[in-house]
Amino acid sequence: MVAREAGWADKFAAAKEVDWKSFAASNLIGLLWAGNWSFVPLPGAAYRWFGYALILVILALPPALARMKKEEEDWTGAAFLLLFPAFFSAAMAAHQVQNVLAGNFDTMGGWYWSALFPCNAAIAAFSLRFLLRNFFETGLRALVLGAWALSLWGGLAVLLPHYTGMPPGRGLAESLRRISQLNGLPVRAVPGVLAAEAACLAGILLYSRREVRL
Repeated sequence: MVAREAGWADKFAAAKEVDWKSFAASNLIGLLWAGNWSFVPLPGAAYRWFGYALILVILALPPALARMKKEEEDWTGAAFLLLFPAFFSAAMAAHQVQNVLAGNFDTMGGWYWSALFPCNAAIAAFSLRFLLRNFFETGLRALVLGAWALSLWGGLAVLLPHYTGMPPGRGLAESLRRISQLNGLPVRAVPGVLAAEAACLAGILLYSRREVRL
């Protein structure tokens, strides 16, 4: 059946075929790491700790908004941000039903959720400000550094061995050589690219030394 020709009865029937538990897991995992087109996963511990952090952020959000309201801050804007992931989740669910109708049972949310990264980051920041209080700015910088380190580690230690067949523990020199092969860059240029990325991160952290107001 062509998905666009399906009626409501067909869509409800297709919705019953969806593995919603797997759908939710893939979307939550996608918030942390998509793993490129091969969906290369991180070690399970990374997702476990991310899950703990995500639960903590979600639980802290209601009291964070209540505190903002009590202190007469503009909490309505923060609450309004929640509509974006809510409607986006509904759209992703509808997309999954369309996939079932089209004969494809899998939807990986990581690719799509990146569009809402600024919104989700702001929502998480409201919770973090409530949880960390006076240590919010320091915690925010640590979180940025951690995200960058995770991305770098995932690229070098997870994706690179997967795509090149490089055994673990071959060293930085071999990693740089294989990165240069994948990107068509001279080996000497790869450290410069990584250094430029680190410089951009340092600039963000220096800029964030200004008072953060949410």
